[in-house]
Parts: sequence; structure tokens; C-alpha cells
Amino acid sequence: MGTSADYSAPPNWSNVKGDVTRLGGGALAPRAARELVRDYVSTGGGSRQMSSGGGQLGTGATARHAARTLGGFIGSVARDGLDATLRANGLEELIGKSVTETLLGIVALCGGTDGDIDSVDARNALSATIDEICQGASTADEVGAALEAHMNADSLARLMMSYFGNYLYEQFCRVFFAQLEKKHGYQGAASFLGSIRDFIKSSLENATLGLNLSSVDWFGRDGERIAQTIMQNTLAVFE
Repeated sequence: MGTSADYSAPPNWSNVKGDVTRLGGGALAPRAARELVRDYVSTGGGSRQMSSGGGQLGTGATARHAARTLGGFIGSVARDGLDATLRANGLEELIGKSVTETLLGIVALCGGTDGDIDSVDARNALSATIDEICQGASTADEVGAALEAHMNADSLARLMMSYFGNYLYEQFCRVFFAQLEKKHGYQGAASFLGSIRDFIKSSLENATLGLNLSSVDWFGRDGERIAQTIMQNTLAVFE
């Protein structure tokens, strides 16, 4: 659970904030988690606005850019290998380094280093997603193999939806963690947010996009359009 600086939701969020505070003392049943995430997305502007820059909690621009950069990076690894991809992106100093150093470098490359709250949410989501992809990898070669394994269209689509699901979770944490901790303490807040995370992940397990992502030019206009479409479709799961 990576949270950025304390943040107060807009005044018209009073109903959602009240429900979260009331229920936030521990683990949630899936139905309650579903209702809270649904209300969160709806109050934030809905999937269309949140994915196109009109959401109330950030433009999502960094999140979409990070998704495109990650897609391009994975494509390059599948085509040229990890070492060549690191070198092409100015990260040759990571060649031969530990898994932790390599993954941190990839997160910095794809997620940037900006300090605004939307960028922090996107970077935290990216870090969680890459950790999930490379779970169990103990060498750089295994990192490369784990990334390359997601290059087929179905795996890449699931990865992108998982990333935007993690981004949704990071936003939720950022908006509500401080008030939850103040009201229920750290353990109560962590248990509650763990239920939100588990619900988001389980909801996306069987979600599909129906898009062929294996040959997308992630750095062109097509990549921009695809990233927005994936973000919108991911958020729409919770509406």
C-alpha cells in the first residue's frame, strides 16, 4: 500500500467519504467493497471522464503514459532482449545489477520522477504491477524472461488491465488512507484497504479487452488511443 501525501477529496464526495469512514475499521465483504468502488468511480466522474483527463482526482495522464512506456519496453525486451533494451533507454548501468535495482530502474523509466500526486499514484501502481510480473525472479535473465512472457496479446491485455486496477487502488488509498488511519488506526485502515485491493484484483481476473495489443506502436497516436481505451474499459468493470 503506497500512499502519497495527505489529500482531501472534493466537498461533493461527502457521501462516499462517510461510507468509507463508517465501514473502514476492518475487512469488508465483497459486496460492500463492490459498492464502495462503484461509488468511488462514479463520484470521480465515471470511466469515460477519468480515462480522458476529466476526472476529479487527477488527469490520469501519467498513468496512461506509464502504460504506453511499459508496453513499449516489454515489446523491446521481447524483440531485442533485456540488456539491449536497457542500453537503448540509457540504463546500461543496470546491466548485471540485482533484480531489485533493475526493477527500480524500469519503474523510474516508465513512471518518471515527477512529484505530483497523480504521478506518485501511477508510479506506485507501476511498481506493484512489475513486482507481480517478476515475482520469484532472482536474476536479470529471469526478469527479462518474465517480461517477454507477457508479450502475447492476451497476457499483455491482462497486464495492462492489472496496471490500471492497481492505479485505481492507489488513488483510493491516497484519498482515504489518512482519514481511515485517524478514525480506525493503521491496522484497521490496512485491513479495509486490503479488502478493496482484493476486490479490484478479483474483479479483473476474468475481464477481457478484445483488443490485439501485440503490434501496437505504443509511442505513436495509436498507443495513446489504446492506453485510454484500456483505462476506460478497466474502470468500466466497476461501474
